[in-house]
Amino acid sequence: MGKAVTINDVAREAGVSKTTAVFVLNNRPGFSAAEGTRIRVREAAQKLGYRRSGLARALSTGRIYTVGVVLRIDSGRPQDWVYSKDVLAAMARACHKARLRLTLIPFSSDAMLSVDDVADQRVDGLILVSHSADAFARQIYASGFPTVSIGSGYAERLVDIDQRGGVREATEHLLALGHTKIGYVLGSNPGIRAVEERRAGYMEAMQAAGLAPQCYTNHEAQACLTQAERPTAFVTYNDDFAWQLTVAARQVGLRIPDDLSVIGFDNTVLAETAVPPLTTIENPLDAQAERALKVLQCLLQGKESPTMAPLATRLIHRQSTAAPSGFSPQKEPKQ
Repeated sequence: MGKAVTINDVAREAGVSKTTAVFVLNNRPGFSAAEGTRIRVREAAQKLGYRRSGLARALSTGRIYTVGVVLRIDSGRPQDWVYSKDVLAAMARACHKARLRLTLIPFSSDAMLSVDDVADQRVDGLILVSHSADAFARQIYASGFPTVSIGSGYAERLVDIDQRGGVREATEHLLALGHTKIGYVLGSNPGIRAVEERRAGYMEAMQAAGLAPQCYTNHEAQACLTQAERPTAFVTYNDDFAWQLTVAARQVGLRIPDDLSVIGFDNTVLAETAVPPLTTIENPLDAQAERALKVLQCLLQGKESPTMAPLATRLIHRQSTAAPSGFSPQKEPKQ
């Protein structure tokens, strides 16, 4: 049996890039090419006996068969993998539910992706997970390849959550417990939408309560734990920062939540297994994954996805939050 003809063979025969060959053969909506180029590509495919599969079926039936998840794999800390694993698991569940295949497309700083790496028969559309390289994200969106993003980073189509509302709810929870010295641990990538939105939610809650906001980097928050005027509670950008803060607090003799209340964000395994388990904001990853597939479905049908409001988050109350030490709620006077 002879070697199967690939899209690379067709592109080489027609004298075009692999991306152009893919888009021409699949009549990619929004992709423009000279008629002469289109003819050369089709004639090359016919001459070589090239057969299309997954993507062609998707375009003809309006169904998605294979979804690529682009994920960075060069993180050095095991904790950094927690969120990525949760996203990947959510995508796997959503694809299984929809009878779709999932392909992991890994990249690292030593092996960055190009459009040609993914614009072939392996996948019908892409899900870019948080921290996908902005340069690649810009290129893939510009190419017209069906793409949607989950989480932070450059995105032209973003399945997002109520980042601001989630942190506002967390801050309001601490305010309701009686805390007035509430700090916020910032995300480590300023300028990213999730980082700015979560910070804004904290600022809104503090300003509404007439209290001065106190923002810290992760390192600054841990360093201030021994100070006399430290915050009595922290809202953190994610569960990892919250987990690190509780570890640092115990090392300097602070009890959680007796001496310090801490709230995370994402509701990862770090929140469940922390000592004590963390109060946190649940990130609805399953709902994000299912919505991302619906967006890709629209794109494969040649339609832009409808505008969708951010998905709601919710507070998960565990054992890392309590009223500040010495605080007594005001009691109604006896009649």
